[in-house]
Amino acid sequence: MMSTSPELNDCGVCKRTLALADIGASGLSPAWLLAGWSVLIQVYTRQSRVTLHPRLTHGPGAVLELDLDSAQACSVLAEQIEAHLAALPATARYVVATAPDAPPGSGQEITLTWADEHLCLRSDLTLDGQSFERYLEHLAQVYRQLPQAPDRPISQLHALPPEQARQVLEGFNRTTRSYPSDLTIEQRFAAIATRFPERCAVMHRDQHLTYLQLEQQANRLATRLRAEGVVAGQVVALLMPRIPAMVVATLAILKVGAVYLPIDPDYPEDRINFLLQDSGAGHLLVDSAQRRQGGGVFSGRTLNVGELDGQACAASLMSAPGRAEAAAYVMYTSGTTGQPKGAIVTHRGVMRLVCNPDYVVLDQYTRMLQAGAIGFDAATFEVWGALLNGGCLQLVDRDVLLDATALGRFLATHQTTCALITTSLFNQLAAQDPALFKPLQQLVIGGDVISPLHVQRVLSACAPLRLINAYGPTENAVISTACTVTQADGLHISIGRPIANSTAYILDRAGHPVPIGVEGELYVGGDGLGLGYLNRGDLTQAAFRSEAGIGGRLVYRTGDMARWQENGSIEFLGRRDHQVKIRGFRVETSEIEQQLLALESVRQALVQVHKQAVTQERVLVAYLALEPGGCVDRVRQALACKLAAHMVPAAFIRLANLPLTTNGKVDRAALPLPEPADFIGGGLDSTAPDTATERALVQLWADALGMPAVGVHASLYDMGASSLTATLLAGRIEQTLGWRCPVAQLLATPTVAGIAAYLDANTGRAALLPGNISVAHEQPRYQASAQQQRVYIEQMKDERATHYHLPMIVPLAQMPDVPKLSEALQALVQRHEILRTEFLQEDGTTWQRIQARVPVELPVHDYAGTAEAFLGQFVRPFAMSEAPLWRVAVVRHSGGVALVLDIHHLITDGFSLALLFREWALAYDGRPVAQPLLQYKDYAQWMAQDTVAPLLAHAGAYWQQVYQVPFKPLDIPCDHPRSHKRSTAGGRLDFALGSERTLALRTLAREHRVTLFQVLLAGYGLFLGRVSMARDVTVGTPVSGRNLAQTQALQGMFVNTVCLRLALAGELRFDQYLQDVAAHANQAFDHQIYPFDALVKSLPLVREPNRNPLFDSLFALQNTDLEALDFLGGQPRWVPEATQSTIFELNLQISEQPQQLSAAWMYSSDLFLAPTIGSFRDTYLAILDALLADPSQRLDALLITEPAEQAVELPTIDFCF
Repeated sequence: MMSTSPELNDCGVCKRTLALADIGASGLSPAWLLAGWSVLIQVYTRQSRVTLHPRLTHGPGAVLELDLDSAQACSVLAEQIEAHLAALPATARYVVATAPDAPPGSGQEITLTWADEHLCLRSDLTLDGQSFERYLEHLAQVYRQLPQAPDRPISQLHALPPEQARQVLEGFNRTTRSYPSDLTIEQRFAAIATRFPERCAVMHRDQHLTYLQLEQQANRLATRLRAEGVVAGQVVALLMPRIPAMVVATLAILKVGAVYLPIDPDYPEDRINFLLQDSGAGHLLVDSAQRRQGGGVFSGRTLNVGELDGQACAASLMSAPGRAEAAAYVMYTSGTTGQPKGAIVTHRGVMRLVCNPDYVVLDQYTRMLQAGAIGFDAATFEVWGALLNGGCLQLVDRDVLLDATALGRFLATHQTTCALITTSLFNQLAAQDPALFKPLQQLVIGGDVISPLHVQRVLSACAPLRLINAYGPTENAVISTACTVTQADGLHISIGRPIANSTAYILDRAGHPVPIGVEGELYVGGDGLGLGYLNRGDLTQAAFRSEAGIGGRLVYRTGDMARWQENGSIEFLGRRDHQVKIRGFRVETSEIEQQLLALESVRQALVQVHKQAVTQERVLVAYLALEPGGCVDRVRQALACKLAAHMVPAAFIRLANLPLTTNGKVDRAALPLPEPADFIGGGLDSTAPDTATERALVQLWADALGMPAVGVHASLYDMGASSLTATLLAGRIEQTLGWRCPVAQLLATPTVAGIAAYLDANTGRAALLPGNISVAHEQPRYQASAQQQRVYIEQMKDERATHYHLPMIVPLAQMPDVPKLSEALQALVQRHEILRTEFLQEDGTTWQRIQARVPVELPVHDYAGTAEAFLGQFVRPFAMSEAPLWRVAVVRHSGGVALVLDIHHLITDGFSLALLFREWALAYDGRPVAQPLLQYKDYAQWMAQDTVAPLLAHAGAYWQQVYQVPFKPLDIPCDHPRSHKRSTAGGRLDFALGSERTLALRTLAREHRVTLFQVLLAGYGLFLGRVSMARDVTVGTPVSGRNLAQTQALQGMFVNTVCLRLALAGELRFDQYLQDVAAHANQAFDHQIYPFDALVKSLPLVREPNRNPLFDSLFALQNTDLEALDFLGGQPRWVPEATQSTIFELNLQISEQPQQLSAAWMYSSDLFLAPTIGSFRDTYLAILDALLADPSQRLDALLITEPAEQAVELPTIDFCF
């Protein structure tokens, strides 16, 4: 379709120039181009919010936030953008902010240049040529529709060109295949019995039934059922084990036109009673062993099949006239509400499953293993797959099924040809003996994500076995998609294509088909589609839908995420409801399970979330079944090399086998809860302490981690500790031992032995520790702390500025009890004086004044846009002299319900916010919250006392030594000259470091025994040196400021900033320089108590009003524990972009994401243009890649300045998503 092919340069950057006329977009204005692009972003990222950040030649422009409401007209969207652009020059550049949940690779930059009726597209996305070509076609398709119907709703814009839409809607769903679609199950069986009367239909141990015998017995039982009052359409419950009588009873129920409800006799009594009551079954069929079960609440007739069969004598029966589209059975499945729901499956659904299927061969020669429990839908495939094709159904006892040796002997003795095994059971059996399936011709696996290693072992041991990976919900008659797995598939096994007479669609949130390779939600349909849920019209309406985006086809919404592959097969991406948040990061437990199953020593794996007993952090717990000789510690180490730290489970529990339900799936309820000892981990060091220091530390370690014992060489990382744990430990070491141990040192040497050696070598510090903080005397006002003084002075330079605000959003699962939530917050406000504090200045001194009471206001707002958009309007200046310096609200927005908080940095920091939300949740639940012994004013007064002077003097002496030699401020090249007054107008560039680079950086840190922060900081120092051509660089970094254990439970602003000074000696090797950086950072953090302002005042600096003192660039690696909290079902999230400002000229914040590090580079938009920050990003990443390639190279090689790229001549519009 396009006139030229995309060019791919050596860096993997695709470029392409298009004529607007060629794509039907001739004459589109920049506003319409941006509107169309925003629609495409929504399709690719599943995000409805887009933020436009203008980058102008002469100063910043206002940020435009777009909420793409699917019902909104395209023209309205374009008008919003047009109004925004009206006051801006045509050469303005725009950046579309990164979507928080964008798919892999989409955090990179795409640049679109528009001029002279042409588009020039440049992409750093990790797309191959074919994917990039499709991307262009999708953009063209959106643009082509805009002039034709500008007033159409956004939901009616389709990114897929007609030929691609036909491919995913029709081409991938061309599954029509002949089968007896008009017959019912009993009609088909009667025909088969007539054709093969003497063939064995069912066998169990020594008992065999021919087709003729099964037909006659079913007819006799059906006659009796009819006499008992069973009528067509009635639900008849079946509570029987896997015996031939169960098959007879199932067929008999169908012969009278009734609907069978299979209930596993191994179910708990309460569940059996619920199924009987909920289904409204009028009759219950049992055999002698089960005749008493279910009798407690069942008000219908309980009939013993053996007694009925003996009383009846009719050998033939005129079956009730049946319809293929009528209900055949009801199968109960788990419900999100905690109660199971009954899915109704039709006769036609069963016929399409097993009659002339294309995914498996079923005929009169089939000998089918019946392994599924009666209440599990695998039994549908097994029973009718054999009996509706003239095959033999082989019933097997459970003790044989779970024993690989016994099952292998059964399969060989009975010459079994086909079986369906659940994934969990398959893994368990394959681990015992991969060759046990050798007698089979076909093996179907389904029910969960398949283990590639187990598959490869079985295929190698059982050639020429055909192994089929099947996927499908009960609601679509057992199997919806399937594929034959080969050894060539390796670790990437899809769930295949739709089976015959079935359909599969992957749709976006508006119900439109997504492009190939783009994530969406999987919907299935076709002749297997059920009739809904029994007696649950609400659930039926929500799950069984007629989607206009696919031509009104009726489909079932699976809740599974997937994407199309090029060949029409489907890649399964996991359940939406298996996503959890760990340390603020979104994690798919299935991804961790896949990585575990890819390890040679792991037979079975399951990952769940639990709360750590001491810190109440949400942690991952892995349940493992290992091969003989397998070691949990080696599994942990192997996983740590593949996954981000927050994705490595904190506890590993080794089991002989994962417990299974009677349906063959993992019984999650039967998994043991983790004990404190489990967080030690199998195989971790357990060396006993030798010295007094080690013995004291071991006890502190064990208490903080909630463990009975800790080995002196066991790493904090291996025990699931986070920065929060390290902070707690640092405070406890100081309080108990009287020695100061910085958090950075704990993270650098995270073992008892390492910290003991550090403390023993630095015992002189104990004499420097002042006494404990005491309660300050009652006064009308109190002097502000040094941290508050600095923030207050900066704030008062522009009282309308919001750059020192900390805006927060907490998405809530449901509307909270607002009065109760307000009452809980009021209690916290009374508990923590800092939340009732206001500020004033007299004679150059900043004072705190505490109000006796501040009433809480918690309004509820209704807002048509997103919570983020509401927060942008909610943030507004505070009056420093009027408490409270916070505001809070509940907002009902377009995406649900959220709590929003706007709070000033003068009274809080990240640690305090985490504490606030934790205590607020406790108070809301009515649980006790400990009253703090101290208040923030006590800390501020204590810091001003003479007793602290020796400690401050010691720290000050260190910093005086660091800055003894004068330094020159960095000369970082800017796009615009600095104004006389420093501006806070800010921009932001988001980018990802990539999974491979992230893994390499972690490995480098581990090999050189430094922290990841120190590696990234060393690289950032080199970046500053390269762009400024300086060899003596300064960079600021934040520190917690909570040196004392007594401050751990206090609300307030403790955070301090330290200014690091890095020497870039060209003759040094990078690995030597890295050790210098690590040592300097540790020393700096150890002396962090010295106020930054005191350092500035003590140095002979020439202050410039348009620059920060000492440094202009801040660097931080964020490991926030704030977003790890669970607050009423949601996780608090800091949203700094809501202030639309920045404090520093350059501020690089790096944080850990599930697979990689991500970065947010805030910058002064008065000084830098967006392309300049993009080039800074490229330079920093290039330096990281170079040092990773050769850590022993000299700094001279890393500091070489590369030639600048030529500027783009055309005006540009930059899009990042």
